[in-house]
Order: sequence, then C-alpha cells, then structure tokens
Amino acid sequence: MTLSCTADGTASVAFAARAADSCAEHMGTLAVGTTTRSGTIAAVSGCTSPQRFSDGGTSTSRYARRHTFTVASPLRVQIDLASAAANTSRLDTYLLLLEGHSSDGTGTVLGRNDDVGSGHGTHRHNSRLSAVELAPGHYTIEATTYGSRRTGDYTLTVVAVGGAGAACTDDLGTLTAGRHVRTGTVAAVEGCTSTHRGSGTSRPSARWYTFTLDAPAWIDIDLAKATTSSLDPYLLLLSGHTSTGTVLAQDNDSGTATAAQIQGVHLDPGAYTIETTAATHSGTTSTGDYTLTVTVPISGLAQTYDATVDEQTTINFNYWPTNARIAAESEHLAVASSGSGGSHSMMVAPDRARSHAVSVHMNSSTAPRSGTAGAARGATARSSHQDGTTRTFPATVTSSCPTGKVLSPINEVLCVVPSSDPDPRLDDVGEEPVYNQATDTLKLSLRLFWDSGCWARRGSC
Repeated sequence: MTLSCTADGTASVAFAARAADSCAEHMGTLAVGTTTRSGTIAAVSGCTSPQRFSDGGTSTSRYARRHTFTVASPLRVQIDLASAAANTSRLDTYLLLLEGHSSDGTGTVLGRNDDVGSGHGTHRHNSRLSAVELAPGHYTIEATTYGSRRTGDYTLTVVAVGGAGAACTDDLGTLTAGRHVRTGTVAAVEGCTSTHRGSGTSRPSARWYTFTLDAPAWIDIDLAKATTSSLDPYLLLLSGHTSTGTVLAQDNDSGTATAAQIQGVHLDPGAYTIETTAATHSGTTSTGDYTLTVTVPISGLAQTYDATVDEQTTINFNYWPTNARIAAESEHLAVASSGSGGSHSMMVAPDRARSHAVSVHMNSSTAPRSGTAGAARGATARSSHQDGTTRTFPATVTSSCPTGKVLSPINEVLCVVPSSDPDPRLDDVGEEPVYNQATDTLKLSLRLFWDSGCWARRGSC
C-alpha cells in the first residue's frame, strides 16, 4: 500500500507500507559479536523451502522460516541452527544461506548444511555453516528441515567477526622498539589451520598475528604455553599479512621448557605475520592457551649503510629497554656514539674506501634473555650474545670516494686526486696523494708516506 500526502498543494511525500511476512523476519544490520534468534518452523501455507534439494529447485515439501540481514562491512561468520531444547522430539534441521533479501527463498544459494558432524547425538541433527566470508550486501538465512513436513522450534546463532580471516587473526599494529604481549588459544576452529605444516586433515590448528615495520628492526618472538595448558607450542614467522606467506623462520622448543622461540632476526620495513600453532595436530598437546611475546630490542638500525670518505655519516636508532647501555665499535672505523632513554646516534667518518663492520652492543640486566635462535629460512642476519645481559647487533658501513677523487690503483682503499701532470706539486692539493692516470703512478708526500705505513711495506700501500 502506498500513501501520498500533499501539503498546501505544493509538495507531496509518499509512504510505502507492507504487511508483515509470516515466513520471514528481518534482523537488521549484522554487527560483530553474537546474534541469536528463536523461531518456529510451522505448517504455514506458502512457508516452504523451494531449494531444499537443489540450488534453483522447486521442491515445496519442507516447511521453512527465513531471517534476512544486511552486512555493512566485510565479516566472517559462523551460523548455527539447532533444535530447541523444549521440543518434545529433536528437530532435524537443515540450513541454507541465500544471496539478497529473499523472503520467498528463491535467492542464489551461497551455502547449505544438514548435520554438523556424523554419528549420533546432537551433531547428528543440528546444522552449521562455518568460516563464511561475507562482503557488504544483503543476505538471507533459511531454517528448514531434513525430513518432509516436519515442524518444531529452533535456535539460530550467528557469530560474526570483522574482516576476512578475522576469526583466526589479530593485528599487532606497527611495531617499534619495545615489548608487545598477547594471550590467546590454539583451538579447533574450522578454517583456522596451518597452511605450512601437515596436510589434509592432519594440519594443526593455528592463529595468526599480523604486524608492520616502518623501519628496519631486530625482533625476538617467544611462544609459551599457559601454566595450566598442555599445549606444545610451535612458532612461524611469515612474510606479508597472510597465513600463506613465505616462511622466514620457525621453531618448536628452543625457548625455556617447551616454549618456541625465534630470536635475533633482522627484518626490513614491511608487512609480516606470526603463526602460533602446535607441534602436533591431535591429542592433548594440540590445543591450549598461550602467551605470545614479541620484543623489538633495536628499531631503525639497518644492516648496511653507504658513506663517503672524510664525510660524517650519522646513524640514528631506538632501543629497548630504555635503561640499557649502548656502545658501538669497529676495528677500522672511528665511531662516536651518544644517546639515552631509548634513542641513540652513531657518527662515523671513514678515511678509507672499504666495508667496515660495526658492532652495536646492548647491555642491560633487563634485556631479553639469551637463547638459541630457531631455525631460519631467509633470515639474513642474527644478533649474538656475549653473556647473559649483553647482546651484539652487527651492521656494515660501506664507504666510497667523494666527488673528485678515485681509488688508488695500489691499495684500492685510498682515495686519491686524479691528475694528468706527470710531476704534480703536492702543495697544490694539500699534500693529498695524487694519482697520475697517464703514467699509472701515485705520488705521496713524505709525511703521508710515513703516516700511512708505506715505508714498512716498502711502498706497497
């Protein structure tokens, strides 16, 4: 029925009204969380399931009731249809998920289920659709029966979590220097199984934690079972924000007792995923509660740096714990460093064109404990421990000659001034070594010859 109203003959508003549908109920916009409805499958004329036997079918021998709803943002849902406890005899349910607001049950079938499991008992009669990814749009749940002309009460439960895969995934956000702790449970949830371990029905249950790095960082990951848990933890570090990413590192029990531990791995800026799972796919050790600890002791320290001879390069990074003592050293490179409270700077000014190994030492009684790193695949570097409270993080500074200079042909690390003059005056270039490209000779001042140690090597610099 449509009602039109006109105000002073200048404007009109139309209202549409529809009689209540005895076969369907609208649940509104589905929100994250649990939505429960109780209903009755009754012998009502017109309230039958046209698609009970086949998608697009025309069977009308099963009574049905439908629940329409709207999804505003991507959701992952599990839908359970169960016989009500008050029924005199158990109702053998059948569940369908349809596309659109299909109050007549003719919408495209997106999923269907008869029994949750096999055998006898509750699961033999109840129905479930699990791990269903729903894009924004309109949908219909149809509650019907396995047998013909059956009636009875039922309970419908819809559990929704935000985003695709969110039932098994949490986001740690962007990690900086510090310690980040989460507690969770490895549970037998449909769709939440490891894609890297086991095969078929022998894959262990898993959960995933995504995180992002805006700067290069060293990272430690520890997965320990809860005190009352029997879980045997297994840990994987993956590339990308996906459970199917490349395995960068993995471990079973390198930590304390049965804890899994991946320690001292250097990661470039990017997206990563931690998989928390079990060492086995069945038995009491395959599920249980755990504590996940992710520590970033150094953030902002890259593995390699480019520098220019005789020019200062400053390297800044952050560290945790903030009360740690930081020192830096290099065998062939003068390093000046300063900082406190979690921030540190290193200044280097190389005098030779070469690669310089730099060691950053962190010493703190509250620094992450020492341990054996888990087996790594693709991890390009590891930090090392000198003792129980000191850790060493390596970096490399590669220096090249500045504009206007070239490498000495004699030692290939000294930067010299190129010249076509067969006998240049050293005073003209500030007593810097001069390389004559035409005669392939190098001219040094006596002082530079002495200071460089060329005299001890009989001129082979």
